[in-house]
Order: sequence, then structure tokens, then C-alpha cells
Amino acid sequence: MTGRSILPNISRTGIAAVLVFCVLMGCSREETAFLHMPEVISWQRFFFAPDAAAKYDGPMEYSCMPVPPALPEDSACSVVCNEPGSICLAVDTGYLTEKGKVMRGGPDSSVSLYYPQDRSMCRFLTIGTAGGVHGAAWVSDRAFVVYGLAEGDGFVWKVDLDAGDVRKYKIPEKSRKPEADEQAYFAGMKTASASVD
Repeated sequence: MTGRSILPNISRTGIAAVLVFCVLMGCSREETAFLHMPEVISWQRFFFAPDAAAKYDGPMEYSCMPVPPALPEDSACSVVCNEPGSICLAVDTGYLTEKGKVMRGGPDSSVSLYYPQDRSMCRFLTIGTAGGVHGAAWVSDRAFVVYGLAEGDGFVWKVDLDAGDVRKYKIPEKSRKPEADEQAYFAGMKTASASVD
């Protein structure tokens, strides 16, 4: 792999919009740092106009429903652990690769937490045909971010397991790029990950 970044540069307008929002809402840089994670920025730049800003959409209490601890083998489920043997995020985007082509495998996408020590799992979020989970990543050992689309709007949620809460951010559908297609996004991610390997 070359030293070239696969992520586009974030616009000054986008940074200014987030900063103005934080000043008005009284949030610190630490509270919104997850909005600047490379995965989130890359996703946002693919689906939304450069001046689109994630706006605070309120809190939500964290809950996670127990499910059988099985990862779907036929899906594009990825597992990202915060540290070996601790807690893992099982992200099923609903997209899979068949004969080298990325395609929608099923209508649902989800984010689950898997606890390898206990061999237990709980489902944090499921989205059906009205949208999809596009990714999730650990912010710290006990907090993660999940992002995707729901009913046309973009969402970025920060989940704090210790506080038991979710900070929800929303990017309005009106800021969405008309040419931004989920299948093209996941095909691009597959291409980018193949170039890293």
C-alpha cells in the first residue's frame, strides 16, 4: 500500500458547522471527537454534501437485548474487539460478496455486542429496509460509535457502556448526495480493504 490516504479531506465548512454547533450546545471537543474519526468522516463524505453537519438529536438510554451468540456466516458481518477477549462489536451490514461482487444479502442490518469470555451476545441495534448500519468502531475500551442511514437521514450514535447512554447525532436527508448508493459504498470499502491487505 502506498502512503496515500483513501479518505478525502474534510471541508472547512463542515468543521466550522461542527464547531458552531458545539459552542451553541456547550459540548466539548472530547464529547464530539468521535464525529472526526476517519471511518465516520469517510462515510459522511461519501453520502452527504461537504457542508452537511451532524446535529445533536438528543440522548437515548442504552439497552441491549440478549440473542443467541452466533455470527451469521453468509453475511458481511465483521467483528471488531476493543481488546483481545473483552467485548466485540459484531456488525452485520446486510451486504455480502458473491463471486467478487458486493450485493445486498438480506433486508436487515445490525450491531451486536459479543462477550467472548461468557460466549454471550446482545443486540444493540437492528435496522430493516428503511435504512442500514454502515459501520461501527470503538472510541475507547468502553465506548463505541455506530453510523448509517435510517429513513433517508444519516445517523451517528456514540454509545457509552459505563454511563449507559447513547448520544444521537443526525444528518438530514436533504444534505444527501443524490448519486450516493449503499451498494457502491460497500463495493468501495471492499476495494479499499483489499488494497490494504
